[in-house]
Amino acid sequence: MMTICIFSGTGDGKKFIALLLSRAEIKSINITVHIFCATEYGAEIMKSEIKFVQQASSIDKNNDKNNVFIHSGRLDEDSMLKKIQELKPDYIIDCTHPYAEIVTKNIKTACEKTGFAYIRLRREKSAPAPAPCIYYVDSMEDAASFLKDKSGNILLCTGSKDLHYFSDAALRCRVYPRVLPLEESLRLCRDAGITAKNIIAMQGPFSEGLNRALIQQINAAWLVSKETGAEGGFNEKINAAAGENCNALVIRAPDGDAGFDAETIINIITNSINRKKQFFPVFQNITNKKFLIVGAGVVALRRLRTLLRFDCSIKIIAPSIDPAIKNICDDRVSLLERSYKTGDCEADFVVAAANDRAVNRMIGEECKSKNIPVSVADCKEESTFYFPAIVDTENLTIGISSGGLDHKAVSGAAGKIRRCLME
Repeated sequence: MMTICIFSGTGDGKKFIALLLSRAEIKSINITVHIFCATEYGAEIMKSEIKFVQQASSIDKNNDKNNVFIHSGRLDEDSMLKKIQELKPDYIIDCTHPYAEIVTKNIKTACEKTGFAYIRLRREKSAPAPAPCIYYVDSMEDAASFLKDKSGNILLCTGSKDLHYFSDAALRCRVYPRVLPLEESLRLCRDAGITAKNIIAMQGPFSEGLNRALIQQINAAWLVSKETGAEGGFNEKINAAAGENCNALVIRAPDGDAGFDAETIINIITNSINRKKQFFPVFQNITNKKFLIVGAGVVALRRLRTLLRFDCSIKIIAPSIDPAIKNICDDRVSLLERSYKTGDCEADFVVAAANDRAVNRMIGEECKSKNIPVSVADCKEESTFYFPAIVDTENLTIGISSGGLDHKAVSGAAGKIRRCLME
Protein backbone atom coordinates (compact mmCIF):
# COMPACT_ATOMS: atom_id res chain seq x y z
CA MET A 1 0.00 0.00 0.00
CA MET A 2 1.43 3.36 -1.06
CA THR A 3 0.82 6.46 1.06
CA ILE A 4 0.53 9.89 -0.55
CA CYS A 5 0.17 13.25 1.21
CA ILE A 6 -1.42 16.05 -0.81
CA PHE A 7 -1.53 19.68 0.27
CA SER A 8 -4.33 21.28 -1.70
CA GLY A 9 -6.65 24.24 -1.74
CA THR A 10 -7.09 25.01 -5.41
CA GLY A 11 -9.30 23.88 -8.27
CA ASP A 12 -6.39 22.27 -10.10
CA GLY A 13 -5.52 20.40 -6.89
CA LYS A 14 -9.04 18.95 -6.75
CA LYS A 15 -8.80 17.93 -10.41
CA PHE A 16 -5.46 16.25 -9.76
CA ILE A 17 -6.84 14.28 -6.81
CA ALA A 18 -9.87 13.21 -8.82
CA LEU A 19 -7.61 12.05 -11.66
CA LEU A 20 -5.28 10.21 -9.24
CA LEU A 21 -8.14 8.31 -7.59
CA SER A 22 -9.74 7.42 -10.90
CA ARG A 23 -6.43 6.21 -12.36
CA ALA A 24 -5.69 4.16 -9.23
CA GLU A 25 -9.11 2.49 -9.57
CA ILE A 26 -8.58 1.73 -13.26
CA LYS A 27 -5.11 0.25 -12.68
CA SER A 28 -6.14 -1.59 -9.48
CA ILE A 29 -3.51 0.25 -7.43
CA ASN A 30 -3.89 0.36 -3.66
CA ILE A 31 -3.14 3.81 -2.23
CA THR A 32 -3.82 5.73 0.94
CA VAL A 33 -4.27 9.46 0.36
CA HIS A 34 -4.08 12.14 3.07
CA ILE A 35 -5.36 15.49 1.82
CA PHE A 36 -4.57 18.62 3.82
CA CYS A 37 -6.79 21.70 3.36
CA ALA A 38 -6.12 25.00 5.12
CA THR A 39 -9.78 25.65 6.01
CA GLU A 40 -12.86 23.67 6.99
CA TYR A 41 -14.61 25.22 4.00
CA GLY A 42 -11.92 23.85 1.67
CA ALA A 43 -12.18 20.44 3.34
CA GLU A 44 -15.96 20.37 2.77
CA ILE A 45 -15.50 21.22 -0.92
CA MET A 46 -12.88 18.48 -1.16
CA LYS A 47 -15.20 15.93 0.49
CA SER A 48 -17.89 16.73 -2.08
CA GLU A 49 -15.36 16.30 -4.89
CA ILE A 50 -14.16 12.94 -3.54
CA LYS A 51 -17.73 11.71 -3.12
CA PHE A 52 -18.48 12.65 -6.73
CA VAL A 53 -15.38 10.79 -7.98
CA GLN A 54 -16.31 7.71 -5.98
CA GLN A 55 -19.81 7.68 -7.40
CA ALA A 56 -18.65 8.37 -10.96
CA SER A 57 -16.06 5.57 -10.90
CA SER A 58 -18.18 3.11 -8.90
CA ILE A 59 -15.67 3.15 -6.06
CA ASP A 60 -17.21 1.80 -2.89
CA LYS A 61 -16.40 4.51 -0.37
CA ASN A 62 -16.63 1.95 2.43
CA ASN A 63 -13.99 -0.38 1.08
CA ASP A 64 -10.34 -0.13 2.05
CA LYS A 65 -8.81 -0.26 -1.43
CA ASN A 66 -8.25 3.46 -1.67
CA ASN A 67 -8.32 5.10 1.76
CA VAL A 68 -8.88 8.85 1.57
CA PHE A 69 -8.48 11.04 4.66
CA ILE A 70 -9.19 14.77 4.54
CA HIS A 71 -7.63 17.04 7.17
CA SER A 72 -8.47 20.70 7.76
CA GLY A 73 -6.52 23.45 9.50
CA ARG A 74 -3.45 25.51 8.73
CA LEU A 75 -0.14 23.80 9.46
CA ASP A 76 3.12 25.56 10.20
CA GLU A 77 6.48 24.00 9.42
CA ASP A 78 6.70 22.09 12.72
CA SER A 79 3.16 20.73 12.37
CA MET A 80 3.89 19.59 8.81
CA LEU A 81 7.09 17.96 9.99
CA LYS A 82 5.24 15.97 12.66
CA LYS A 83 2.51 14.89 10.24
CA ILE A 84 5.02 13.76 7.62
CA GLN A 85 7.05 11.84 10.21
CA GLU A 86 3.88 10.21 11.49
CA LEU A 87 2.47 9.20 8.09
CA LYS A 88 5.79 8.35 6.37
CA PRO A 89 4.41 9.01 2.85
CA ASP A 90 5.97 7.69 -0.33
CA TYR A 91 5.23 11.02 -2.05
CA ILE A 92 4.25 14.51 -0.96
CA ILE A 93 2.40 16.48 -3.63
CA ASP A 94 2.18 20.28 -3.33
CA CYS A 95 -1.06 21.40 -5.00
CA THR A 96 -1.33 24.66 -3.10
CA HIS A 97 -1.97 28.04 -4.69
CA PRO A 98 1.02 29.44 -6.65
CA TYR A 99 0.93 32.55 -4.42
CA ALA A 100 0.94 30.54 -1.17
CA GLU A 101 4.72 30.92 -0.99
CA ILE A 102 5.02 30.47 2.77
CA VAL A 103 3.01 27.24 2.69
CA THR A 104 5.12 25.86 -0.17
CA LYS A 105 8.31 26.86 1.64
CA ASN A 106 7.12 25.03 4.78
CA ILE A 107 6.24 21.90 2.80
CA LYS A 108 9.60 21.86 1.01
CA THR A 109 11.54 22.46 4.24
CA ALA A 110 9.65 19.65 6.00
CA CYS A 111 10.43 17.33 3.08
CA GLU A 112 14.11 18.26 3.10
CA LYS A 113 14.36 17.64 6.86
CA THR A 114 12.60 14.28 6.69
CA GLY A 115 14.00 13.09 3.36
CA PHE A 116 10.60 12.38 1.80
CA ALA A 117 9.97 13.01 -1.90
CA TYR A 118 8.48 16.44 -2.78
CA ILE A 119 6.64 17.06 -6.06
CA ARG A 120 5.02 20.32 -7.14
CA LEU A 121 1.88 20.35 -9.31
CA ARG A 122 2.37 22.94 -12.03
CA ARG A 123 -0.42 25.38 -12.79
CA GLU A 124 -0.52 26.06 -16.49
CA LYS A 125 -0.38 29.70 -17.53
CA SER A 126 -2.59 31.15 -20.25
CA ALA A 127 -2.26 34.29 -22.31
CA PRO A 128 -5.38 36.49 -22.07
CA ALA A 129 -6.59 38.86 -24.73
CA PRO A 130 -4.93 42.24 -24.03
CA ALA A 131 -6.94 44.81 -22.09
CA PRO A 132 -6.88 48.43 -23.27
CA CYS A 133 -4.71 49.20 -20.27
CA ILE A 134 -2.96 46.39 -18.42
CA TYR A 135 -0.27 46.96 -15.81
CA TYR A 136 1.95 44.51 -13.92
CA VAL A 137 3.41 44.70 -10.42
CA ASP A 138 5.33 42.18 -8.32
CA SER A 139 3.33 42.11 -5.09
CA MET A 140 0.09 43.08 -3.36
CA GLU A 141 1.98 45.80 -1.52
CA ASP A 142 3.12 47.22 -4.86
CA ALA A 143 -0.45 47.03 -6.17
CA ALA A 144 -1.79 49.05 -3.23
CA SER A 145 0.98 51.61 -3.60
CA PHE A 146 0.34 51.88 -7.36
CA LEU A 147 -3.40 52.53 -6.85
CA LYS A 148 -3.13 55.13 -4.08
CA ASP A 149 -2.89 58.06 -6.48
CA LYS A 150 -5.16 56.55 -9.15
CA SER A 151 -8.83 57.54 -9.26
CA GLY A 152 -11.89 55.29 -9.52
CA ASN A 153 -13.36 52.25 -7.83
CA ILE A 154 -11.40 49.02 -7.56
CA LEU A 155 -12.70 45.47 -8.05
CA LEU A 156 -10.23 43.46 -5.98
CA CYS A 157 -10.19 39.80 -7.10
CA THR A 158 -7.24 38.61 -5.03
CA GLY A 159 -8.97 37.11 -1.98
CA SER A 160 -8.94 38.25 1.63
CA LYS A 161 -5.48 37.31 2.91
CA ASP A 162 -3.71 40.50 1.79
CA LEU A 163 -6.52 43.02 2.38
CA HIS A 164 -4.49 44.82 5.02
CA TYR A 165 -2.49 46.44 2.21
CA PHE A 166 -5.69 48.25 1.18
CA SER A 167 -6.63 49.54 4.65
CA ASP A 168 -5.21 53.00 3.86
CA ALA A 169 -7.89 55.72 3.91
CA ALA A 170 -7.13 56.58 0.28
CA LEU A 171 -8.08 53.04 -0.79
CA ARG A 172 -10.51 51.32 1.57
CA CYS A 173 -13.51 53.52 0.67
CA ARG A 174 -13.27 52.65 -3.03
CA VAL A 175 -12.09 49.03 -2.82
CA TYR A 176 -14.66 46.30 -3.48
CA PRO A 177 -13.04 43.01 -2.47
CA ARG A 178 -14.50 39.78 -3.84
CA VAL A 179 -13.97 37.17 -1.13
CA LEU A 180 -15.27 33.75 -0.13
CA PRO A 181 -18.50 33.82 1.92
CA LEU A 182 -16.71 32.80 5.13
CA GLU A 183 -16.59 34.41 8.55
CA GLU A 184 -12.81 34.57 8.39
CA SER A 185 -12.95 36.48 5.07
CA LEU A 186 -15.51 38.92 6.45
CA ARG A 187 -13.41 39.46 9.57
CA LEU A 188 -10.36 40.30 7.45
CA CYS A 189 -12.48 42.79 5.50
CA ARG A 190 -13.61 44.42 8.74
CA ASP A 191 -10.03 44.47 10.07
CA ALA A 192 -8.99 46.37 6.93
CA GLY A 193 -11.72 48.95 7.54
CA ILE A 194 -13.81 47.98 4.52
CA THR A 195 -17.50 48.59 5.05
CA ALA A 196 -20.15 45.89 4.49
CA LYS A 197 -21.63 47.65 1.44
CA ASN A 198 -18.31 47.26 -0.39
CA ILE A 199 -17.87 43.53 0.30
CA ILE A 200 -18.72 41.05 -2.46
CA ALA A 201 -18.93 37.61 -0.79
CA MET A 202 -19.23 34.98 -3.51
CA GLN A 203 -17.96 31.51 -4.39
CA GLY A 204 -16.55 31.04 -7.89
CA PRO A 205 -15.95 30.08 -10.60
CA PHE A 206 -16.79 33.39 -12.28
CA SER A 207 -17.61 33.72 -15.96
CA GLU A 208 -16.52 36.67 -18.10
CA GLY A 209 -20.16 37.81 -18.12
CA LEU A 210 -20.41 37.83 -14.34
CA ASN A 211 -17.11 39.70 -14.05
CA ARG A 212 -18.40 42.30 -16.50
CA ALA A 213 -21.63 42.65 -14.53
CA LEU A 214 -19.68 43.31 -11.31
CA ILE A 215 -17.49 45.90 -13.06
CA GLN A 216 -20.64 47.65 -14.27
CA GLN A 217 -22.37 47.38 -10.89
CA ILE A 218 -19.61 49.10 -8.91
CA ASN A 219 -18.47 51.31 -11.80
CA ALA A 220 -14.94 49.95 -11.48
CA ALA A 221 -12.06 51.82 -13.05
CA TRP A 222 -9.62 49.11 -11.98
CA LEU A 223 -9.70 45.31 -11.75
CA VAL A 224 -6.94 43.74 -9.67
CA SER A 225 -6.01 40.08 -10.18
CA LYS A 226 -3.18 37.72 -9.50
CA GLU A 227 -1.61 36.01 -12.51
CA THR A 228 -3.48 32.83 -11.65
CA GLY A 229 -3.69 31.07 -15.01
CA ALA A 230 -6.69 29.35 -16.55
CA GLU A 231 -7.64 27.47 -13.37
CA GLY A 232 -7.92 30.73 -11.45
CA GLY A 233 -10.19 32.34 -14.05
CA PHE A 234 -7.51 34.77 -15.19
CA ASN A 235 -8.74 35.03 -18.78
CA GLU A 236 -12.31 35.65 -17.67
CA LYS A 237 -11.23 38.55 -15.46
CA ILE A 238 -8.85 40.22 -17.90
CA ASN A 239 -11.17 39.79 -20.86
CA ALA A 240 -14.03 41.26 -18.81
CA ALA A 241 -11.86 44.29 -18.03
CA ALA A 242 -11.09 44.66 -21.74
CA GLY A 243 -14.78 44.46 -22.63
CA GLU A 244 -15.70 47.16 -20.11
CA ASN A 245 -12.77 49.51 -20.83
CA CYS A 246 -11.57 48.89 -17.28
CA ASN A 247 -7.88 49.07 -16.36
CA ALA A 248 -6.35 45.75 -15.29
CA LEU A 249 -3.63 45.54 -12.63
CA VAL A 250 -1.95 42.12 -12.42
CA ILE A 251 0.27 40.80 -9.64
CA ARG A 252 2.89 38.64 -11.35
CA ALA A 253 3.16 34.98 -10.38
CA PRO A 254 6.08 34.42 -7.98
CA ASP A 255 9.19 32.65 -9.18
CA GLY A 256 9.57 29.11 -7.96
CA ASP A 257 9.75 25.49 -8.99
CA ALA A 258 7.99 24.88 -12.29
CA GLY A 259 6.80 21.49 -11.12
CA PHE A 260 5.08 18.85 -13.25
CA ASP A 261 1.69 18.52 -14.89
CA ALA A 262 -0.87 16.12 -13.41
CA GLU A 263 -0.27 13.33 -15.95
CA THR A 264 3.49 13.34 -15.34
CA ILE A 265 3.05 13.16 -11.56
CA ILE A 266 0.58 10.30 -11.78
CA ASN A 267 2.93 8.44 -14.14
CA ILE A 268 5.77 8.91 -11.65
CA ILE A 269 3.60 7.48 -8.87
CA THR A 270 2.15 4.54 -10.82
CA ASN A 271 5.48 3.63 -12.41
CA SER A 272 7.18 3.55 -9.01
CA ILE A 273 4.48 1.17 -7.76
CA ASN A 274 4.85 -1.18 -10.71
CA ARG A 275 8.61 -1.03 -11.09
CA LYS A 276 10.78 -3.42 -9.11
CA LYS A 277 14.30 -2.08 -8.74
CA GLN A 278 16.93 -4.40 -10.18
CA PHE A 279 20.04 -3.01 -8.53
CA PHE A 280 20.55 -3.33 -4.80
CA PRO A 281 23.16 -0.99 -3.27
CA VAL A 282 25.81 -3.00 -1.45
CA PHE A 283 29.25 -2.05 -0.12
CA GLN A 284 31.86 -4.66 -0.95
CA ASN A 285 35.46 -4.97 0.21
CA ILE A 286 37.59 -4.46 -2.92
CA THR A 287 41.00 -4.56 -1.24
CA ASN A 288 43.42 -6.20 -3.70
CA LYS A 289 40.62 -6.69 -6.24
CA LYS A 290 41.51 -6.31 -9.91
CA PHE A 291 39.67 -3.81 -12.11
CA LEU A 292 39.92 -3.66 -15.88
CA ILE A 293 38.98 -0.47 -17.72
CA VAL A 294 38.73 -0.80 -21.50
CA GLY A 295 39.07 2.67 -23.00
CA ALA A 296 41.16 5.67 -22.07
CA GLY A 297 39.01 8.72 -22.69
CA VAL A 298 37.02 11.09 -20.45
CA VAL A 299 34.72 8.40 -18.99
CA ALA A 300 37.63 6.05 -18.32
CA LEU A 301 39.50 8.88 -16.58
CA ARG A 302 36.52 9.57 -14.29
CA ARG A 303 36.22 5.88 -13.40
CA LEU A 304 39.96 5.66 -12.75
CA ARG A 305 39.96 8.66 -10.43
CA THR A 306 37.07 7.18 -8.47
CA LEU A 307 38.78 3.80 -8.10
CA LEU A 308 42.05 5.36 -6.96
CA ARG A 309 40.28 6.38 -3.74
CA PHE A 310 40.09 2.67 -2.89
CA ASP A 311 42.63 -0.10 -2.32
CA CYS A 312 42.52 -1.96 -5.63
CA SER A 313 44.58 -2.43 -8.78
CA ILE A 314 43.51 -1.08 -12.16
CA LYS A 315 44.54 -2.16 -15.65
CA ILE A 316 43.68 0.06 -18.62
CA ILE A 317 43.54 -1.25 -22.18
CA ALA A 318 43.09 1.14 -25.12
CA PRO A 319 44.70 1.69 -28.53
CA SER A 320 45.33 5.33 -27.59
CA ILE A 321 45.63 6.50 -23.99
CA ASP A 322 44.77 10.03 -22.92
CA PRO A 323 47.81 11.99 -21.58
CA ALA A 324 45.83 12.78 -18.42
CA ILE A 325 45.77 9.05 -17.66
CA LYS A 326 49.40 8.54 -18.62
CA ASN A 327 50.41 11.32 -16.22
CA ILE A 328 48.84 9.59 -13.22
CA CYS A 329 51.74 8.19 -11.24
CA ASP A 330 50.43 5.32 -9.15
CA ASP A 331 51.92 1.81 -8.99
CA ARG A 332 48.40 0.35 -8.78
CA VAL A 333 47.74 1.45 -12.38
CA SER A 334 49.05 -0.47 -15.41
CA LEU A 335 48.57 0.62 -19.03
CA LEU A 336 48.32 -1.58 -22.10
CA GLU A 337 48.25 0.54 -25.28
CA ARG A 338 46.51 -1.74 -27.76
CA SER A 339 43.02 -2.78 -28.84
CA TYR A 340 40.92 -5.05 -26.66
CA LYS A 341 41.06 -8.77 -27.44
CA THR A 342 38.73 -11.57 -26.46
CA GLY A 343 40.04 -13.08 -23.24
CA ASP A 344 41.34 -9.76 -21.84
CA CYS A 345 38.56 -9.54 -19.27
CA GLU A 346 40.44 -11.51 -16.61
CA ALA A 347 39.53 -9.30 -13.65
CA ASP A 348 37.19 -9.09 -10.67
CA PHE A 349 35.35 -6.08 -12.18
CA VAL A 350 35.31 -4.70 -15.73
CA VAL A 351 34.40 -1.25 -17.06
CA ALA A 352 33.65 -1.09 -20.79
CA ALA A 353 34.31 2.55 -21.74
CA ALA A 354 35.71 2.23 -25.27
CA ASN A 355 34.74 4.70 -27.98
CA ASP A 356 33.29 1.81 -29.95
CA ARG A 357 29.74 0.48 -29.39
CA ALA A 358 30.60 -2.95 -30.84
CA VAL A 359 33.61 -3.37 -28.56
CA ASN A 360 31.65 -2.40 -25.46
CA ARG A 361 28.86 -4.83 -26.36
CA MET A 362 31.39 -7.62 -26.91
CA ILE A 363 32.99 -6.93 -23.50
CA GLY A 364 29.60 -6.99 -21.80
CA GLU A 365 28.66 -10.33 -23.37
CA GLU A 366 32.02 -11.91 -22.53
CA CYS A 367 31.89 -10.75 -18.90
CA LYS A 368 28.34 -12.05 -18.44
CA SER A 369 29.34 -15.43 -19.83
CA LYS A 370 32.10 -15.58 -17.19
CA ASN A 371 29.99 -14.08 -14.35
CA ILE A 372 32.29 -11.07 -14.10
CA PRO A 373 30.53 -7.85 -12.98
CA VAL A 374 30.62 -5.35 -15.84
CA SER A 375 29.67 -1.68 -16.22
CA VAL A 376 29.02 -0.78 -19.87
CA ALA A 377 29.39 3.00 -20.06
CA ASP A 378 27.27 3.58 -23.18
CA CYS A 379 24.47 1.05 -22.50
CA LYS A 380 22.98 0.69 -19.02
CA GLU A 381 20.89 -2.33 -20.15
CA GLU A 382 24.11 -4.30 -20.81
CA SER A 383 25.55 -3.49 -17.37
CA THR A 384 25.43 -5.80 -14.35
CA PHE A 385 26.61 -3.05 -11.99
CA TYR A 386 26.57 0.74 -12.06
CA PHE A 387 29.30 3.15 -11.11
CA PRO A 388 27.70 5.44 -8.53
CA ALA A 389 28.58 9.03 -7.83
CA ILE A 390 30.82 8.86 -4.77
CA VAL A 391 30.76 11.24 -1.83
CA ASP A 392 33.33 10.35 0.81
CA THR A 393 34.71 11.85 3.98
CA GLU A 394 37.02 10.44 6.62
CA ASN A 395 34.23 8.37 8.15
CA LEU A 396 31.55 8.19 5.44
CA THR A 397 31.30 6.77 1.95
CA ILE A 398 28.07 7.48 0.09
CA GLY A 399 27.16 6.06 -3.32
CA ILE A 400 24.37 7.63 -5.43
CA SER A 401 22.75 6.08 -8.48
CA SER A 402 19.60 6.58 -10.55
CA GLY A 403 19.89 3.20 -12.21
CA GLY A 404 21.34 4.91 -15.25
CA LEU A 405 18.19 7.00 -15.78
CA ASP A 406 19.15 10.52 -14.72
CA HIS A 407 22.84 11.47 -14.55
CA LYS A 408 22.00 15.15 -13.93
CA ALA A 409 19.90 14.27 -10.88
CA VAL A 410 22.71 12.07 -9.53
CA SER A 411 25.27 14.86 -9.96
CA GLY A 412 22.95 17.38 -8.30
CA ALA A 413 22.26 15.07 -5.36
CA ALA A 414 25.97 14.40 -4.89
CA GLY A 415 26.67 18.14 -4.85
CA LYS A 416 23.97 18.77 -2.24
CA ILE A 417 25.28 15.98 0.00
CA ARG A 418 28.84 17.30 -0.26
CA ARG A 419 27.69 20.78 0.74
CA CYS A 420 25.72 19.39 3.69
CA LEU A 421 28.74 17.44 4.94
CA MET A 422 30.90 20.56 4.71
CA GLU A 423 28.56 22.65 6.90
